[in-house]
Amino acid sequence: MTANFISALKAEISELEDELRGDPRHRKLARLRETLAEYERDDHQAPLAPNSGVFSISPSSATLKLRTKGDKVKAEITALLRQRGAVHRKTILSHLTDSGLMGYEKDPMASLAAYFSGWRDTFEADGRGNWSLKEGLKAAE
Repeated sequence: MTANFISALKAEISELEDELRGDPRHRKLARLRETLAEYERDDHQAPLAPNSGVFSISPSSATLKLRTKGDKVKAEITALLRQRGAVHRKTILSHLTDSGLMGYEKDPMASLAAYFSGWRDTFEADGRGNWSLKEGLKAAE
């Protein structure tokens, strides 16, 4: 009798798991858990070595402790603008996506715009989608 009960429980559990896997909320929950694990792992990692190849930032800025995604994005944009001068936002987003820093958001361009809106002290736009370092920061080079 116990064996029949155990096999019935296992069958019911299996059936419920199959139903849950088909539920969009279950898939969303799995993605959220993966994202959380990624951010927790990033929070506990040591700063990147200057030539690790993950980010193409200069050695002087690689010694900074880049803790948040925003810090990493800002450092990458700063390095890109120092190399190339004014760069269009689509090119910046493409560079960040290629670097693995962005591209997973629901609307990556809106996320980039949100970052830029908070960094008006560092970056400036020309009104046509091109961004560059503020004049004071260019002079500091």
